[in-house]
This record gives sequence, C-alpha cells and structure tokens, in this order.
Amino acid sequence: MRAIVEGNPNVGICFQIPGNNATLRLGGRARLTVDPQLLTDMAARGVDATVAIVVEIQYSFFHCSKAYIRSKIWKPETWPFRKDLYGVSHGAYFTKNPTIQSIIDKEVETHYAAVQDAVDGKVPEPI
Repeated sequence: MRAIVEGNPNVGICFQIPGNNATLRLGGRARLTVDPQLLTDMAARGVDATVAIVVEIQYSFFHCSKAYIRSKIWKPETWPFRKDLYGVSHGAYFTKNPTIQSIIDKEVETHYAAVQDAVDGKVPEPI
C-alpha cells in the first residue's frame, strides 16, 4: 500500500493454481478505494473491510513452476527465518523512537494473534 500511496501503482501478483503445477502471473496498476459497497462486499466474519486495493490487470500469463516447486515456498518449515532480517517492524513506519516502536509492534502482534483466533473460530473478529 505504501508504494501505491507514494505514487508507484505498478504491481505484480503470482497465484498458485490449486491442482495444477503452473502459476498464474498478473501485472497492472493498483489503486486504493474506500467505496462503501465494495468494502461491504469484502466483509469477512461479519466485519467490513476498511480499505481495498483495486488492480487494473494489464497482462497475465501462466508461468512454468519449476523454480516455484524447487523453492518449497508453500512449506514454512523450509523457510530460513531470522526476525532481524525478515521480521517487520510496524512501529518503524510511524516513529524513529525505539520505545514507541516496540509498543506499536507488541500491539500489532497482539491484534494479529486475536485475528488468528477469530479465523480459527475461537473468538469474534476483533475490530
């Protein structure tokens, strides 16, 4: 979203096609919208979306999936994970103050945990 807001609407999307070894690749221009009808249509677990990304597709093609298969990208247990390298600090987007960054990061982690619990059917969707 940051790139779109900052004036770079160009996006690429890669989909794995279930039951097929090919991937579908799309590219185009994206824009953000707060169209009430679209946000209502995108509701999940009883909560309307707050913003949507609309992509005007300019090209699409199926792509040989050899590299995708070899990467095992869909198997998290094969991912090399280092929080310092791959972790996202949401707080860093809002402030340079490390204390406030830490507070924001903890609040985001707590919220995402509640969202996962809602997805798992344990609690209502948090707002």
